[in-house]
Amino acid sequence: MLVTEDLWHCKFCGKSQRQVKKIITGGTDRVESVAICDECIELCMQILSEENFEFAQLDVTPKDIITTMAFRPVFTRRRFRKKRRHCFYLGPFREPFNTIYAQQIVAALTKEGVTVSRADEIYSTDVIIEDIWEGINTAHFIVADVTDKNPNVLYEIGMAHTIGKPVLIISQSIDDIPFDLRHRRCVVYEYTPPGCEKLRKELISTAQFILGKRP
Repeated sequence: MLVTEDLWHCKFCGKSQRQVKKIITGGTDRVESVAICDECIELCMQILSEENFEFAQLDVTPKDIITTMAFRPVFTRRRFRKKRRHCFYLGPFREPFNTIYAQQIVAALTKEGVTVSRADEIYSTDVIIEDIWEGINTAHFIVADVTDKNPNVLYEIGMAHTIGKPVLIISQSIDDIPFDLRHRRCVVYEYTPPGCEKLRKELISTAQFILGKRP
């Protein structure tokens, strides 16, 4: 990977993202990330056209090819090992949420063979937002309690949505769920014995769906 001064460089022509309109990057855990600029993509399209490449076979034309946005998070870590059957919890670190986390969320998901953790259970010397970034990236899915419209939790949900992580949003009031998030999977619960029982059932059902089980 050609990176200088924290800039992406095209693997083909060497130009940095400051010298071209767009840099497209890609890679996997096993393959080192590579980058290609929009100019080299256009050149490849011209070469293929000159060679009479049949784009119709792919049901696309050069103009139909969609480019993806390369983004560089402000967080330090870039590579993660995903934890199978693991849930990361986002919520306030105070009562009654500590009890709800331990007695309802952890208890319910553990019965489904799912491990659960939250940021204050990660022991490191990094700032806590880096631990949360790691927790979100390594988890199979996220449970986020937005009760009281906690701004930290809402910010962390945005982090999870940006990287495509499944998020189950829970709240003790529908009014605490931002309008833009209400079309997603949300569970409104009461902190009462019947309400907690409903919450546990919803947690189990969601976990089964995400993990590919029959609900």
